[in-house]
Formats: sequence, C-alpha cells, structure tokens
Amino acid sequence: MAEQIETPETRLVATMLAANAALWAGRIADAAGLERVAAADPRVVGNLVPGENPVAWACGAEGWRRWLVGRPDGASTSARAAIACARSQPNPIDRAMALGLAAQVHVWRGDLDDAARMVDEGRTLAVERGFGLWNAVLRGAAGEIHLARGDTALARVELSAALEDLRRLGVLVHVPAMLSGIAEVSLRVGHLSEAFAAVDKGLELVRTTLSRWRAAELWRIRGEALAARGDRSDAVAESFGRALEIAGSQGARAFELRAATALARRLAARGRTADARAMLVPRYEAFSEGLETADLQAAHVLLGALGA
Repeated sequence: MAEQIETPETRLVATMLAANAALWAGRIADAAGLERVAAADPRVVGNLVPGENPVAWACGAEGWRRWLVGRPDGASTSARAAIACARSQPNPIDRAMALGLAAQVHVWRGDLDDAARMVDEGRTLAVERGFGLWNAVLRGAAGEIHLARGDTALARVELSAALEDLRRLGVLVHVPAMLSGIAEVSLRVGHLSEAFAAVDKGLELVRTTLSRWRAAELWRIRGEALAARGDRSDAVAESFGRALEIAGSQGARAFELRAATALARRLAARGRTADARAMLVPRYEAFSEGLETADLQAAHVLLGALGA
C-alpha cells in the first residue's frame, strides 16, 4: 500500500511496521529497518497514524534490536534517543512508551538504578493517563529489576500483575517475556513445578503465535530447571542446545551468550572444563562493546574460573 501511495511518510511507516513484525518474530536481521526509521524526523509522521509516534517507537525498538544482536552500548544510545525523541513530541503516550522500552534495555545491561528511575517516571505517567499497555510493560521491567536485586517476592508480584494485565488487554507479544521472568523467579526460590509450567506456557505461545523472540530464553530457563531437578545430563544439554540453536539462527547474540554461559557452567561443574571453555570463549569474544554489562561480566568471571 505504501508503494502505491508513493510518499516518503507512508514508506517510512511501512518500513517500521515490517521491521517491528520481524523483531517480534525473531527474524532480527530483517528488523534492521528500525535504524533508518529511528533517524527520521518524528514530526514528519506524527499525524500519519494514531497512537505512538512511529519514529519514537523505532528508536526504542532499535535499542532492543541492538542489544539482541550484541551491541549493548549501541542499545543504550538508542534508549536515550527514544526518550529524547518522545519528550520532543506532544503526545504523552510516546514518553510512556519510550521509558518502557528504554527501561528494558537498561535492565538487560544491568544498569538497574537507571532502569528503576525510568520505571518510576513511566509508571507514574502511565497510571495517570491510563496507558494500560505501557504500565504493564513497565511493571514487567520492575519485576526484572527486583529479581536482579534478589527480591523474589516483589519480582513475582510485579511480573504476575504485568502478565495478567497483558492477557486482559490481549497483547500477547510481551507475554512470553513475562512468563520467562516468572519462571526465573520460581527457579530462584526452588518452585520447580511453577517454573516448568511458566516455561511450557511460553513455549506454547512461541509455537502458536508470531511472538518468537524469547524462544531461546525459554529453552535456556528450561535447561536450568531440568538441571535443578536433577534430570539426565542429555536432557539438560538438549534444552541448552535448543537455546543456542535458536539464538544463533535468530542472530540473538545476547541470548546466545546467556545460554552458552549456563551450559559452560554446567559442563564445568561436571569436570568438563575444556568443553566449557570451548563453548563460551567464542561467544564472549564475539562482543566488542559493553564488556562491563551484566551478562558479559558473568561470562568473564566464569572464564576466569575456567582458566581461560
């Protein structure tokens, strides 16, 4: 339709929509158009579509794409750009959206204080204005912050409330992320049956919807849960292997590193130090930025323990 209309504005919106769909579906290479849209003037398309400004959205989503492909510093730059873009626009929903997307980037990076400030500002605005979707997304980010800080009780409250809100709104694309968070909380406190239930629900959505971008994380958590339950080593390795396979095929280098770190830790615990190093070293060395961020630091510490 954009090609038929033949205006730069409609082509820009179409590019954003196609890239956005690709990101959710786990076709991350096909989401590269977000970068081009994010560089556009938000005033050009501000009145073209209802709701959130496509350029502000693209800035925030580009932060997610950059983190996923292994550019955590670039992701932070995009997150800041999203907030600045949103603040320049008259519609307050852009600010709630940008804060929600940016907060998640900073959670992934391990910048928890920055993420918490964004969550507080975003939730205040979302509650005041009735932006139910972005309040749910921000609640999910709050839950991940609590989990990273070790407060599993608050993490469960926020993630469960976010999940309930998203289901009520019918926005399924974020649901696998909330389920993976709930599974991690359950795993942390030793409630393995709840962890498996959350993972299974998430994987069912991966199979039956186009929300596939969290598939690798769900398989990684399943491997962690199997290991905690004392299942056979081949079953554990199969789940971690699926996580690595999916992350690699999607180009999700960040999730691939998480899965490699989990599997390397498992191999090292079983005395297979050389295999653990072989698993983790190339995934770690594939990163050229963000070496101080949480996942890369965890991999670095493990490599040090392995003698690499």
